[in-house]
Amino acid sequence: MASARPGVTILQSLLVLTLTNAIQANDYQTRALNALASEMARCLGLHVLSSASVIFDSGRRFSSESLCRLFWAHTYLDRVVSAMTGQLPGVQWRHVQTPGNRINNQDLQFTYFITVCILWRTFDTTIDEVYTPTFDNLSASAKRDLHVRCQAQLRAFYTNDIPRVLIPSSSSLKDAAPEVLYFHIAYHTATLLMNRPFLIETGTGANSSVMSSIKQSTFTICKAIQLIHKRSTWSEVPAALLFHIVRVCAVLLLLATSSSTSSQRQAAANLKICLRALEACCEVWPTLARRSINAVRILAERWRVTGVGTLAGMDMTLKLIWHWKGLLRVARRGSRTEHFRRLHHGRQALKQCYA
Repeated sequence: MASARPGVTILQSLLVLTLTNAIQANDYQTRALNALASEMARCLGLHVLSSASVIFDSGRRFSSESLCRLFWAHTYLDRVVSAMTGQLPGVQWRHVQTPGNRINNQDLQFTYFITVCILWRTFDTTIDEVYTPTFDNLSASAKRDLHVRCQAQLRAFYTNDIPRVLIPSSSSLKDAAPEVLYFHIAYHTATLLMNRPFLIETGTGANSSVMSSIKQSTFTICKAIQLIHKRSTWSEVPAALLFHIVRVCAVLLLLATSSSTSSQRQAAANLKICLRALEACCEVWPTLARRSINAVRILAERWRVTGVGTLAGMDMTLKLIWHWKGLLRVARRGSRTEHFRRLHHGRQALKQCYA
């Protein structure tokens, strides 16, 4: 008779099933499986592990380090599911006592993974003061003080908690490894999300500094995305990168509505980089990438950026991408020759738009 007790192998199976359904964009199954995995992790006590924690399951011995890896793998996937479905994260950071920096591993990919998990833990504990019902009732000076405090906490994380291997040798990021680029995209996305609520306060001196910080993070992310595209390393990008790109696109569309011509031009140029990246991601994460492109298109239509003169090319890019996708769907019902002919025309149109 099968045991009704929670087990490590059951949690591992739930994580695999959650990731599979997330890739296929099955939101309902993804949310349900992620909730089960979160509850299973709590029942096993993975969020309060100590250095001497050992679990025996199905005749196997799971050490403290392997359990830490499992917990942070679930934490990372929980963040991705939360961003994709809009569901609240299953892992509540104020209850987590499992350290991530105890894991001894010199592998760059794993170092990137665990540091990103700690980044989002730091971000969530920092942003708790901002995303509260009482935030709108704060005075302008109180909001400025809160903004300064949040920025200081993120900078302290960057200064004290980031391993040396994830810090580029130069500010240009040209020679940085892909994992270093992925991490800096995640870090600057956290900066964008932290600054976003403070944009509501207009007409204050703090608003200009907030906008300056948002622009700096946005352009740094776009530079990293461009470097990834030049190296043609999209076959190994993490799925979370799609959500970072969509958030950057939202900021670029916001800049597109500016009355400044230079801001419009910068937005158009960087938006092309982001759309090209989403198009490249269609080969690895087709369903999620198409959903991301659709989100950008809807946001562009809602904010009416098509009326901005310098963004006419950008709007044509969005239309051509979706026209190309439509051609692929139609061509599958026709002959093989017609399929390749329409595919060729779609690619040529995209190349002209990106030229």
